[in-house]
Amino acid sequence: MERFVAKRFRLMFSRRSNPAIIVGIGSLFAATQARAAFTPISSCPFTISAPGDYQLTADLACGGGNAITITARGVSLKLNGHMIVAGGPGNYGIFVNPSGRVDHVTISGPGLITNGGSNVFTAGIALVNADYSQVSQVTVLGSQGSGIAAQNCTFLTVSSNVVGRNGGNGVNLNTVNSSTVAGNDASGNVGPGIALSGGSANTVNNNTANGNSVGIWIGTFAASSARVYGNVTNGNATNGILVTNPGAQVFSNTSAMANGAYDLFDNSGTCAGNLWGGNAFFTANVACIH
Repeated sequence: MERFVAKRFRLMFSRRSNPAIIVGIGSLFAATQARAAFTPISSCPFTISAPGDYQLTADLACGGGNAITITARGVSLKLNGHMIVAGGPGNYGIFVNPSGRVDHVTISGPGLITNGGSNVFTAGIALVNADYSQVSQVTVLGSQGSGIAAQNCTFLTVSSNVVGRNGGNGVNLNTVNSSTVAGNDASGNVGPGIALSGGSANTVNNNTANGNSVGIWIGTFAASSARVYGNVTNGNATNGILVTNPGAQVFSNTSAMANGAYDLFDNSGTCAGNLWGGNAFFTANVACIH
């Protein structure tokens, strides 16, 4: 049997073989190599206006403007262990800012986005009008506003990032729907570690949000179908978890302790429309929180 298979294999690639087969195999190898190619980024500002795989090949220190602007769909941007350092005020480290809408934009680390002395980014990473996109394994430190911010996005995943020492929120989602914030360390920010302000059907799970003004804030018009579980929110200035609108499920959070006002806070005063259960905490503003 083995001799038969070997013979058939030799015949397939003999001079009597069909040339179309050889050409087809060659085309397949060429297509595979083409898909493996990427566009290097070694200077800024840089605009990504076409789909494809883009990778940093050097640290970036920009004199002004956004370091990297993405306006196309189907983009994979890898930081490859490099830094993006602010060179001027009022700009973004990475800005997904299409003229209409984009989808399937992936920004991945490891990599660092940070301030350059007195120069700070407005936000380390900002996404607008993006669907089915992802930010993962990036460290964002020292932005003027939020570390990672998103607006008018759907099916966004923000996972396994470190966001700290930002002047606003660590992660800020505004009018974002059906999205997930999971496994991030959002500690030591001036504002909330993680904030949802607008949107529905979002999940916030297994994050660490310590030493912020608020650990996790489920804000006005944001709580509709929000699920918050498995998080650690200790040592925040006011509340570990704050819910200010009905519709949230806050359950099985592993630690909300030593926060300045209350570990868990329901703004309604009656838990109306919210479900609290199985949380580990010491203090709450109303008895219906469990």
